[in-house]
Amino acid sequence: MNENFFNDQFKITASCINCDLCQIICPESAILEDKNGLFIDDYRCTSCDLCYLICPYDSISREGKTSTKSSKK
Repeated sequence: MNENFFNDQFKITASCINCDLCQIICPESAILEDKNGLFIDDYRCTSCDLCYLICPYDSISREGKTSTKSSKK
């Protein structure tokens, strides 16, 4: 995975299994994939939180902190 790809606020961590839910829900098509895995495109991302909220594996961290489902509410 692309553990070190950051946008202003979000990062896809190494726990990502490429389930593609974040790509599907992203209204800006800001989640892209290359040979190393998924990453967030800084220029497209509007920080809407949808990818962060939908990830069932807590693989998207916000401001450098991966949150558990209970703290996402």
